[in-house]
Amino acid sequence: MIAVSGRFFEKVPGSREESEPAKYVNSPETALFKKSKTLYGFDRAKNFIRKADCILLVEGQLDLILAHQSGLPYTVALSGTALTPEHLSLLSRLSKRLVLALDGDAAGLRAGLKSAHMAIVAGFDVKIPAFPLGKDPADLAKENPELLKAAVRTSKTAVEFFLDALRPAARDERAYKKSIEVQVLPLIAAMGSKIEQEHFMHIVAGHLGVSEGAIRQEVAKVRATPAAPSGGEGAPAKEVAVPLSQIERTAGMLLFYFEKDEGVQKRLAELLGKERAGKLTEELAPHAEMLRFKFESEVGEYTDEATVAGDMLKQLEIAAVEEEIVASRGDARKITDLIRRKHELQK
Repeated sequence: MIAVSGRFFEKVPGSREESEPAKYVNSPETALFKKSKTLYGFDRAKNFIRKADCILLVEGQLDLILAHQSGLPYTVALSGTALTPEHLSLLSRLSKRLVLALDGDAAGLRAGLKSAHMAIVAGFDVKIPAFPLGKDPADLAKENPELLKAAVRTSKTAVEFFLDALRPAARDERAYKKSIEVQVLPLIAAMGSKIEQEHFMHIVAGHLGVSEGAIRQEVAKVRATPAAPSGGEGAPAKEVAVPLSQIERTAGMLLFYFEKDEGVQKRLAELLGKERAGKLTEELAPHAEMLRFKFESEVGEYTDEATVAGDMLKQLEIAAVEEEIVASRGDARKITDLIRRKHELQK
């Protein structure tokens, strides 16, 4: 044993926290226990993974326990953390066939998109089972273990799964096609096999009622887009990205995800200046859907959007101060004041 992990089912009596506690609570990280490198149940599942040449990846401990009890012993769990390149490196030694069985809600869908892209970049064949809205693997297993087994057995490829899963959330047909362009085509672009790419471009073109040539051109654009800095060793080489500075990227997500929040927009205008904010809005408008998606996929684990916006505005102010420091060469007093301001913001 390297750590202890638990889960809250309801608010703790006497707790001073106004919001609900975190769903999963783990031991503090140590030299032996790092969530980014640890998979719950891996020790029990590894031999079954080799034998089945398949990995069933679930979100939490209860999902794993009930999956094993349902006759799916090749299951491992993330235990409430995001999938990482380190997890994939560990799994790739056993099998390259990955079934992502995440929760059937909006957060699960966002996590699934991000995880699927990361796994495809790492060379995995990724499939995803369809669960009833709001249900997770444990729910199905408790209802009837055969339901979970059937869902896993009939899993669709990641591309085909998201073609179906993204339609209900789209406002209209045009929004749906844009969503597929932004969120599904990068999955195809990440594939290492040209034959696989051709196969899925044909499927997407038929699904959307557009020419394969149009799909091929858009996939080529994604492949040609420079990868954004990942900040992590072993992170995917490709990412849904527009080559933006840190200020542009953060401001863009705030501009379009919080476009109806007057407080956020006012603070943005103060930090950037009205002229720069207006120009940035115009320049980034073609990438609005992508920036909204990036916000959801990168910070989707937060439930308090006001806190997220506040943190991002602080990051933006720090970046703006750093810009001003560079522009103030030769003015030692101003640079000293700016450095002091930056340190205050970073506390």
